[in-house]
This record gives sequence, structure tokens and C-alpha cells, in this order.
Amino acid sequence: DSSVTSAKITDNTIASGDLASGVGGKILQVVQTAKTDTFSTSSTSYTDVTGLSVAITPSSTSSKVLVTVSSNSSVSSGNNAEMKLVRGSTDIFIGDDDSTHSRASAQTRVNDNNGCMTLTFSFLDTPNTTSETTYKVQYNVQGGTGTINKAQGDGSAIARTASSIIAMEVSA
Repeated sequence: DSSVTSAKITDNTIASGDLASGVGGKILQVVQTAKTDTFSTSSTSYTDVTGLSVAITPSSTSSKVLVTVSSNSSVSSGNNAEMKLVRGSTDIFIGDDDSTHSRASAQTRVNDNNGCMTLTFSFLDTPNTTSETTYKVQYNVQGGTGTINKAQGDGSAIARTASSIIAMEVSA
């Protein structure tokens, strides 16, 4: 599209003044955090995944924020692992509460200690603020140990992987 100009990317942020003008739906800024180290937990309660969060300051209260998470999980002993997306301290993009099941954005179960499952999900949030807003991923396991960015077996023939969380401000 000839109406779009080149966007400048500095420190993983695209400035809104570098994009073409138009009506709603324009991407105003993009912020990303990449996690390349590993994370492990045996917690059956949700815990923050160290280094898998991103902060964005919307330019308008009417803006939306598109959050995309890409990560992987490996769990020992064939247990379930769950991830959820949180804005500040508020759970967002989780399943309905039915008083029987836990609530998550994504879930995995791998019965092979050398296996990982990639979890990718997106959510268009309406934070209704111009204050800095932090989005983060929390993780728990049903039992055993859960790991991110490595398999349980962690042998030399098994890759270490990377995870990311991206926040994009979208104009109304």
C-alpha cells in the first residue's frame, strides 16, 4: 500500500508518527519482550514467569492493546501445565468459571520428558487507560515440575527454545 510509510523501530518500539494516517485500527506502537532463558516451577498456584512480561503506555483511553504470547511448556510425569494472561493483577483472557475447572488462557500436557508443546495465543484488550500497563504470563502445574524454553529431559540433542510477549496499541 503506497499510503504506508516506513516505520522506525527503536528499542523494540514503533513510533506512531512514523505510520500513515487513517481511520481506526492503526497500529500506534509495538513493544516486545523476548525470553531466551529457562523457567521452572513446581507450583500448583499461578506464578509469574520471570522475564515474560511487557509494559506499554497507551496514547488514548479508547485504544485497544493486542497482546500475543508465544511460548512452550514441558511437564514431568504427564501432568498438566497452564498459562494465563494477566494485565497488572487482573486475569484476562481465561476460560469461564464453572466452579469445577481451573481457568487458563492455554493448557498443555506432554507425556514424553523429551517433548515440549508450543503455546501461542492472542487477545485484544481494552485497558481504558493512558497509564503504563503491564501484561504478563503466569504459569502453574497440576503436579511435578513444569519448564519453559526447555524439555524435561534436557538432553544435548533437544533444543532450547525462546518465548515472547508482544503488545501492540491499536487506535479506536
